[in-house]
Amino acid sequence: MASNAPDYARLLRNAVEWAFPGEQPLRLTGPGLIEAHPYRQEHSLQIHLVNFTNPDAWRAPVHELLPAGPQTARLRVPQGKTITRDARCLVSGRSLPARREGGWVEVTLPEILDHEVIVFDLD
Repeated sequence: MASNAPDYARLLRNAVEWAFPGEQPLRLTGPGLIEAHPYRQEHSLQIHLVNFTNPDAWRAPVHELLPAGPQTARLRVPQGKTITRDARCLVSGRSLPARREGGWVEVTLPEILDHEVIVFDLD
């Protein structure tokens, strides 16, 4: 059973940063309790987001979906690759303007209800 354990979350984050020094490939900022997983395929990068923001966040089942946002995702682009167009959201159907800076791409998702998959096409 999950519990609200900010000290444990901080310990886990510090362990990951110790094991993998340097800036992590994904940074997500915004309100709410959002789980984020970056993926790489041959011709794309994806971010799968799940919104756990609700009054029953630490107990199951969830009785109400509460939108969270905006969420800003900053993702490292693999060396030698470029993003070919704006990001696509597979669940909501939105198109998100992709801001490129150095080896990074950044998008802002206005809100997320339950889950979203953001796709960046690579050259």
